[in-house]
Amino acid sequence: MKPNILIIQTDQQSLWTISAYKKQNYLQTHYIDSLAEEGALSEHFYTNANPCTPSRGCFLSGTYPNIHGAQANNQAIFQEVNTFAKVLKSNGYTTSYFGKYHLDGSLRPGWVHPDRGMGFTETNLMFNRGHFKKIIRFAPAQSNDQPNVFKEIGDEKSYTTDWLTHELIDFINRNVNHPFLSMLSIPDPHNPYITRNPYQSLFNPHEMTIPPSFHQDPSELPPWINKKKFHINNIETLQKHKAAYSGMVKLIDDKVGDIISCLKAKNIYDQTIIIFTSDHGDYMGEHGLLSKNGMYESAYKIPFIIRYPPKIKPKSMHTFQWSTIDFCPTLLDLTDTSYSPGEFTGQSRADLLVEQSTKTGGDDFIFIEDQSLNPSEKGEVGIIGNEFWYAVNNSGFEVLFDRKSDPLQINNKANNKELGELKRYFLKKLIDHHSSIGSNHFKWLSQLI
Repeated sequence: MKPNILIIQTDQQSLWTISAYKKQNYLQTHYIDSLAEEGALSEHFYTNANPCTPSRGCFLSGTYPNIHGAQANNQAIFQEVNTFAKVLKSNGYTTSYFGKYHLDGSLRPGWVHPDRGMGFTETNLMFNRGHFKKIIRFAPAQSNDQPNVFKEIGDEKSYTTDWLTHELIDFINRNVNHPFLSMLSIPDPHNPYITRNPYQSLFNPHEMTIPPSFHQDPSELPPWINKKKFHINNIETLQKHKAAYSGMVKLIDDKVGDIISCLKAKNIYDQTIIIFTSDHGDYMGEHGLLSKNGMYESAYKIPFIIRYPPKIKPKSMHTFQWSTIDFCPTLLDLTDTSYSPGEFTGQSRADLLVEQSTKTGGDDFIFIEDQSLNPSEKGEVGIIGNEFWYAVNNSGFEVLFDRKSDPLQINNKANNKELGELKRYFLKKLIDHHSSIGSNHFKWLSQLI
């Protein structure tokens, strides 16, 4: 029998919040950690694009933003592109989606019609965008019922994370005898940094640690950083946000526990591929910033945990680099689902996950970009190598970080003349890449050489 597939994707959740990554010791995510304990944890999984919309498009379609069409927030994905949901649906899966989508234009909340679900057929609880804190149905639930959403804080039944989890569990209970693909897209822990009690007051703000790069001189930040909007210099405000952010993650973890209990109760836990990930991270004080503006690693490096006992060995730790465009073919290969060669830009990493390999051979380059409606006005692209992180904008400003000696990305080596040849090497790689995919970044990049 085909395995069930459950994808839990959060919004703006940094890798350090998952205690399985051992980056901190005050926020324990026991249930998410259990998935890693019984499955695999990827230490170097990246989104190819930032922020939400382009990232989610890459994850769903296995292609870069200029190919899937959703190049900036609130742009709709091209309806004709293929997705893992379309492929799995055509192979007999029941498909459903719960929560934030952000790939159907500017409508808010914008409940998504099944004809635009990109392979997800149960879409009545799929809303396009918004970080609502409360969801209520005032009428008896029907197949086409669209709930009401609110900015005010809900309770243990109506808070968005709780409500969506309950609806997912209800779906699972109704579909235990047929293979399903379900995606739970939780709008937290994205700002606004506030959640329901007791999670809002679960962590003491004064006990929140301050990132070592918090006091970085704002003048040292790249010019593409929107300092007015994203820079924060008040420690108390940062600690308050971080405590609430951590509370949101703890609530998410508890809801993952509820989902695990449901799958076990229905005797389908080991027959279900469970994936936990996010669309991008949040600096949460790193470089004196909030949110994800710019091209530092913690905005692009995201958690990825997968549990599937029939194929993936427990306690697997993977250090090879891969990205959101690779997810689509990887998932299809793990489920032994056929698809057309060349259908997706990304590469399947299923064999690496199954074989516990740590390297793919050579330098595992990851290409990244920030959202761009008009690259001549706002163009930012980068390349991640095993040892260096390089990014450049359309005015020619460069950053080059040594990933081994400077993991916090504080010391920009772009002006080091001894590394000039290395910069040219990366720039040429970027030009060749954007030329090969027909990216609208190619024009300004080619003028920098």
